[in-house]
Amino acid sequence: MLDITPSSDIYSLGKVIYYMLSGGVIIPRENIYEARYRKLFSRGGRYSLLQSLLEQMICSLDRRIREVTKVADIIDNIADWDRNAQLIPISSSGHSALERLQQEALDAQRIAAENIAARKQETTVLSNISESFMTRLEAEFIKTVSHVSQNGVLVCEKHPLTKWSSGKFTVQYNHSERYVGLTGLELHLEQSGDQFRRKHLLQIWLCQAYGVFVTVQAGHSPFVVPSGLPARDFVLAIIPYYLQSRPGVPLDQQSFGGYLTAKNHIGRNGQISHQQRQPPFRLHTSSQHLRLQAVTKTFYNEASLNLSFSASEWSGIGERFMSTLTESIDNFLEYVASGAQAIGP
Repeated sequence: MLDITPSSDIYSLGKVIYYMLSGGVIIPRENIYEARYRKLFSRGGRYSLLQSLLEQMICSLDRRIREVTKVADIIDNIADWDRNAQLIPISSSGHSALERLQQEALDAQRIAAENIAARKQETTVLSNISESFMTRLEAEFIKTVSHVSQNGVLVCEKHPLTKWSSGKFTVQYNHSERYVGLTGLELHLEQSGDQFRRKHLLQIWLCQAYGVFVTVQAGHSPFVVPSGLPARDFVLAIIPYYLQSRPGVPLDQQSFGGYLTAKNHIGRNGQISHQQRQPPFRLHTSSQHLRLQAVTKTFYNEASLNLSFSASEWSGIGERFMSTLTESIDNFLEYVASGAQAIGP
């Protein structure tokens, strides 16, 4: 006769529990340790606890739990663990801190999205202004080329901007700020009787102003929600530049060039202001007396020909644009007619 004991019931109960957990899989004998049957417990959590219980039920008699009450106690403990797993060990003060962290994260996400939208708006505005600028400039250059070349004595052509060997057209107009070229066009002018076979270039640049900022950070600070930066109203400038080329020297390597001086400053003794940075982080303004020539190596805010404006003003500067362009072409032609042999400091 078979000796039927409570251990046999525990063995069978283990098989039934596994059958229910697995959705109908029957374990032959004590094969619970085989990989295909252990896969059920890979879900973790209470399944790991059930695995430990079943390994003590579906096993050889010498390792098997002897009493059903112990099985019931273990199952109760698993049920308690399941209930406790849904409880979060955070007090009301912890929840308050959590809410602040969540709000800061949401604010940071919102501000980041707003900043991305603002930067996109800035890019669109600059792109639209650049396109409009090029359309206006090209139309005026076409008329200029036609007029200058009409007698066939002078060769005048419209060209894309010559690429600079330094990579970018940059104008430092004080110690901490500079203009960087965005786009533009240039005129090429040649005289058939010029013994030096020079080519005179007038570049008209649309530039954007950039500032240099110094950030000093002492120690470490906790997480701070970044501040929003709305779409900026950029400062732009139209700057003419003269360049002279000679045969055998690539255009981007020419060194004979400079900024056109405004007509009312040419030949005058003027006082030009300069800003220099002196420690500790202070700007010192000094003045220099100069007799300005038609073209200068240095860009002078007060004397060099330029048109500065904000992006929001672009649609209303038509007359100022034409005035600056006319003066640029006039000064260019007059400088070439004078021999174009001297450039001031």
